[in-house]
Amino acid sequence: MRWYGKLLGFIAGWLLLRHPAGALVGLLIGHAFDADWFRPKNTIPMRCSAWPRTPATERWIAPTGA
Repeated sequence: MRWYGKLLGFIAGWLLLRHPAGALVGLLIGHAFDADWFRPKNTIPMRCSAWPRTPATERWIAPTGA
C-alpha cells in the first residue's frame, strides 16, 4: 500500500490552510493519488524497457569483448 501521497497531502493541507481540516482535505487528496483515482482506466502500464529492442540498441547495450 502506498502512503507517500497521504503523508505529503496531510502536511501540505495543514501548512496551506493552517488548520486540521486542511490536513484532512490534503489526506483525502493524497489518498486519491495513491489509489490512482485520477488515472484513466484505459491506460496500459509502461513496459520495462524504455526503448525498442533493435539490433542497433543491442549493440549499444551489449558489452564489448575484452
